[in-house]
Amino acid sequence: MDCLLGIHLRASVELAAGTASAAIYHGAVGQIRGTVTGRQSHAARPNEGVNAADSLAAIVNAVNAIKPDPTVSASVKVTQLAAGGDSLNIIPGEGRFGIDLRARTNKVMEDLLHQVKRAVVLAGEANGAEVEITEAARMNAAVPHPRMEEIVSDVIAEVLGPEACQPPPVTPGGEDFHFYSTTHDRIASTMIGLGCGLKPGLHHPNMSFELSSLPEGVKLIAASTVRLFENWTA
Repeated sequence: MDCLLGIHLRASVELAAGTASAAIYHGAVGQIRGTVTGRQSHAARPNEGVNAADSLAAIVNAVNAIKPDPTVSASVKVTQLAAGGDSLNIIPGEGRFGIDLRARTNKVMEDLLHQVKRAVVLAGEANGAEVEITEAARMNAAVPHPRMEEIVSDVIAEVLGPEACQPPPVTPGGEDFHFYSTTHDRIASTMIGLGCGLKPGLHHPNMSFELSSLPEGVKLIAASTVRLFENWTA
C-alpha cells in the first residue's frame, strides 16, 4: 500500500487560523460543454429556420427539471449560454452552453451526469436542431480513509495542540487530488486542511491569509510523512 498526503488552505469559515483537519471532504465535480446547430433564417420567416435560441431555452428548462436524490447533496445548473449576434432580425443557427454539476458522492455524480446528458440532448433536439456535448472537466469526490486520518490527527494534536485538531470540512468544491485513491486501489490518501485566517474566500480576487501559517503546514506534512514511515500498516 502506498500513501499520499496533500494539504490545502481553508477559508476561515471552515477552519480558524492555528487549526487543521486530517482531511477535506471535497465533493465530485462535472462540467459539460455543448453546441447547438440549427438553421439560420430571417426573423420574418422563422418557419424556414431552426432556432438555436429555442433549443438553448429548452436545455435550460430540462436541466432545471432534473431532481437529484434529496438525501445526498447535489446540484446542476446552466452556467453559460450564447447564441446570435448583434442583429435582432436573424434567427440564430448556432449556440453554445455550459453546465456545472456537483455531488457529495461519486455514485451520485455518475447518475447525475447520465440524467443531464440524456435530458440535454432530448430537449435540445426536439425542434430539429443537433446537439453535441463533451465533458469539459471531472473531479472525484474524496473517499475518507480512517487510518490515514487517525495518523494525521495525532500529528496535528502534537504539532499544533489537541484543541487545534478539527473535524474535516465538508465542501462542494472539487479537487483533482482525489483521483489518485479512487482510481488506484493501492493508494491510501488524505488531504490536510490548514486554517490560516483566509478571507473572504478561496479564489476570491481579494483573498488574503496569514503567511505565518505556511510553516505550520510544512511541519504537518513533514511530521505526518515521518509518522507514516514509522507506523503505517495497510
